[in-house]
Amino acid sequence: MKNYRLLASLAAMLLVAGVLCAAVFWQLGYFHKDRLWTIATGAPHGNYHQLGSQLAEMLNRQLRPTQHFELSQSAGSAENMQRIGGGDADFAFVQSNDYASANARLIATLYDEVLHVLVRADLVDDSIKARDLPLEVLAEFDRVSLGPVGSGTNRVAEMLLDHFEVELKMPALHAPTSKLATLFDDGELDAAFVLAAPGSRHTEELLDSESVRLLSMGQGTLGGAPVDAFALLHPTFQACIIPARLYGRQPRQAVQTIGVSALLVASADVEFNVVRRVTRELFAHRSELFVGEDTPLQLSQNASNTTSSIPLHAGAEAFYHRENPSFLVVYAEVIALGITLLVGIWSIARLFLRWLADVKKERIDAFYREVRDAAHLEGDERLTALHAIHQRAFDQLMAERLIANESFVIFHDYLLSEIARAERTA
Repeated sequence: MKNYRLLASLAAMLLVAGVLCAAVFWQLGYFHKDRLWTIATGAPHGNYHQLGSQLAEMLNRQLRPTQHFELSQSAGSAENMQRIGGGDADFAFVQSNDYASANARLIATLYDEVLHVLVRADLVDDSIKARDLPLEVLAEFDRVSLGPVGSGTNRVAEMLLDHFEVELKMPALHAPTSKLATLFDDGELDAAFVLAAPGSRHTEELLDSESVRLLSMGQGTLGGAPVDAFALLHPTFQACIIPARLYGRQPRQAVQTIGVSALLVASADVEFNVVRRVTRELFAHRSELFVGEDTPLQLSQNASNTTSSIPLHAGAEAFYHRENPSFLVVYAEVIALGITLLVGIWSIARLFLRWLADVKKERIDAFYREVRDAAHLEGDERLTALHAIHQRAFDQLMAERLIANESFVIFHDYLLSEIARAERTA
């Protein structure tokens, strides 16, 4: 009976341990098969979508057949962050200045983007260049595009105009980057905002002709320029310079602007092991991934280089810290001390239980002696003494001063036999 109970207890413990281990591994993503993951990108011809296509192709090649990745087009960064927050995307390209969803987790900082303020060349004159804040000239134009609604460009443009108190004459346009060149050439656009990687193909095509110029957001050296004030109030931006001749003949002079970082994020709901593998493949195959045609990703395997306020996903963090000493190595001495203390406490507990058992055994032995002494009495005195012993033994058993083990059963049988014998001779 005792062996059966022991085996049943052991089986129950193993079952509980197995269920807990299975739950942990399920949460980590080891048992998920044939999963489809969505990557929110941007407009079809934009950098996000082109980079997303490269990333999805690489991940599908490396992680199939258990994982599959597909693209989901969007207006851009702001919409992508909303999709992550609403559970409509698993991975997304966003900008570091976006209002971070509580469900967003950072995987990596990919590259830097700078804001290009483009103006029709025939509208640029020396009076604009002489202003402390040339951006104010936008208030004099009729047709200004702030980028597609839901894009990072649109949000940054609105923040800038609000900060510098520039009010447009007419309602803003929201033209996609791919159509800006045609609108400028047809005279249907006076100025436009484009947030893109330095040297991006679309921006280079726009500036390749003499019909468009880059507008600076300040004059003089950085350090106390208007863009520095904006970056100081909005720490996710940084003041920066578009160097002269970055785009062939343009700009003819260095242009002051602001920059942000392009990030790859994941939903917090994506399993640890999946994100860890995605991060590993991203860094292992980064030479295959380009922004535009020939701009490589600016990836760093140092987690401290990620300056975004979005917290790291646990899976990405595990990749960044993979060469750090393990928990067991770091806390080896503490763990050893803890084990020593546990062994010591267990030994003391066993000694105490053994001492307690010995004490209770001595009490049984004392009862044996009392029964033996009572057996020498005569008549009613003998029976009375044995009944008194029987009562006291059960009182001590109820008070847990005796153990209801095999020794007590033997003693009890012996006591009953003596009582029966005394009753026959009474």
